[in-house]
Parts: sequence; structure tokens; C-alpha cells
Amino acid sequence: MNSLQQRKQLELYSEYPSQTARDTSSEEFIASRLSESPTGQIRLMESILEQGNMNRAIKRVVKNKGAPGVDGMTVGKIKRYFKHHRVKIEQALLDGVYEPMPVLRVEIPKPDGGIRLLGIPTVLDRVIQQAVAQVMNMIWDHTFSEFSYGFRKGRSQHDAIRQYREYVRSGLRYVVDIDLSKFFDRVNHDRLMASLSTRMKDKRVLKLIRGFLTSGVMIGGLEQPTEEGTPQGGPLSPLLSNIVLDELDKELEKRGLCFIRYADDCVIFVGSKRAGSRVMKSVSRFIEKKLRLNDQRQLFFPVGDNYFSPLPFVDEDRSSLLGSSTSSLCFPPFAFPVFIHTDPLILLPCACRNICLLWISRRLRSDSNSQIG
Repeated sequence: MNSLQQRKQLELYSEYPSQTARDTSSEEFIASRLSESPTGQIRLMESILEQGNMNRAIKRVVKNKGAPGVDGMTVGKIKRYFKHHRVKIEQALLDGVYEPMPVLRVEIPKPDGGIRLLGIPTVLDRVIQQAVAQVMNMIWDHTFSEFSYGFRKGRSQHDAIRQYREYVRSGLRYVVDIDLSKFFDRVNHDRLMASLSTRMKDKRVLKLIRGFLTSGVMIGGLEQPTEEGTPQGGPLSPLLSNIVLDELDKELEKRGLCFIRYADDCVIFVGSKRAGSRVMKSVSRFIEKKLRLNDQRQLFFPVGDNYFSPLPFVDEDRSSLLGSSTSSLCFPPFAFPVFIHTDPLILLPCACRNICLLWISRRLRSDSNSQIG
């Protein structure tokens, strides 16, 4: 079935005659073209298909490696495949008839239990998604909030943690932790497409993106439709998620709240318990009514006076508490609450969980009344 699907996709492209591939262009040239159009309607598809942009997309997908999709093609074969069929694929995209294939459903265990559902697109679809994302980033990224750190060039979890420490040091000792754990599975397609159309006028690109959203998912050899959500696993998904949640960022900025968002995790810092309770309720209403995301988890807790940062790059004088090997660790996203008896409640990065709990358990065994400091 896999080979049959791939053959059908190729047959779609074979209907178009060959033509000489256009010359390459630099990323800067693509960026300059985004603001040029005689009718004011940006021809995004042509910019996406610039040879330089497509080559960068292929290079990125190959570098990221990853498993094959439903057609079984590996990243090692994409360069030769795309070189051989490039003109036909591009023509299908220009004519708006390209049809993405279903994503392959994969279940990844979470460190805290449960599973994360990933959707693996075919390698060819990943290349096209990457090419689209590269151009879309030029349009959207500069409009995002200063306090959005996830999946953005030049920003990292390190920056998010530094901002977090600044808030704590300024005296904001209460935290509202919003975890939109089912966010990726609940994104409303119509709302997302409406947001995209405010800055993107090329209907071919909009149709292509909707095609990726509704391409379906393959589970156990059976294809199922996708009527909502953005499958995690494709290069385009993080950008689309940031576009949706930018509405939340703008609302928090309008209210003058101090916050940090990393993908679907968001923490809001306030100065009192009363303010935290009020913010938690009002933000919850906004998320449910405006973003139409009903499956959310919120926590409200104080940050302990003995603030503890396990990150060597943030607080090097305390890195010895976690052992000399911490400098070689990579700390990804965000944060979770840890309870030590009843106080303090400390915010620690997810990737540090096992290390920190091991260290905490040793401390508690040696002195059950001690506090982390």
C-alpha cells in the first residue's frame, strides 16, 4: 500500500510537462520579494519555490533525519527523488493541485507518564512544509511577542529561564502555570486559516496549508480524517501553533501581565495570591471562549523564598549540587511544579526532573527537615 500511495502521488505530478528549473535566489532576495507585488497580493508560492529556499529546506530535513512516513521513503533518498521530479512537483504546487499524504501516527512516552501523539509526514511533505515555514517565518516572526520563546530563531529555553529569574528577582512571587497539554490536538482549522489570511493573500499557499492540516492520519494501516489540530512532527506545526497562541500573548500584553510562553506552556507572574487567583480565572475564560481550547490545566502557587535554579548556565555557583556532569546536559523546554512537603514550591525545567528528584530524595533522606537552598 505504501508503494501504491507513493506511485499515485507521483502520477499526479507526471501530468505536467518538464521545463527548465528557475535560477536560484538568496534568502535575502526572497525576503525582499515578499514586500513586492504590482497588485499588492504577495505571490508567496513563487517565493517558496525559489531554488535557494527549496535547497535549504531539503538540507534541513536531511539534517534533522527522522523516520519515514506512510510511503516508506527515507531522508537519504529525498535529494535524488526531488532532483528527478522537481519540475513536476513544483508545477503541481503552482497550479494548486498538490495533495499531501496522510501522516503516520506514532506514540511517544512522556517522562511524567502518558503519551504524546506525533504525526510523521512523508519526507517529501516535510521538505515542502519546511520550505513554506522558512518563508512564512519572514512574514510572521517579527510580529510575535517578545516573551514567546518556543521554536523561534535566535530564542531558546535559556532565554526563557533568564526572563523567569528576572521576574522572581523583581518581587513577583506568585505564578500561574498554564499547560495547554492538548493544544496541538485542539487547534480550530477555520480560526487558524482566518488568522493566516490576514497576512497571506496567495490562495494556493492557504489551500496547501489547509491540505496539510486535513491530510488525515494513518493508524495501523487505516486512514482517519483530521478535522482539528496540527499534528506534531511536521516542520510547519510549531509556526502554526505560535500563530494561534500569539492571540493569547497579545491579550496578556494588553493586560500588562508579566509572562513567558514556550510553545503550549505559559507562566504568568503576579505579586499576590489574590491577583493570581483573579488572573487564573480570567485567562481561563479567554482561552475557552476566544481560542476555543477547553482542555487546559492551570496551577497557581507561590515561588519559595529560597529560589533554586538547577541550570549551570544560569546559576553556576549552584551547579555542584547536581553533580559535575551537569555542564554536559541539554535542558529543553519548560517547567513544572515540585512539592517539597508544603513549602517551598519551586519551578524546575522538565528535563531536570529526574536529576532534581534524585538530588531531592538524597537530601530528604539525609535531613528530612532541610530545605533546598
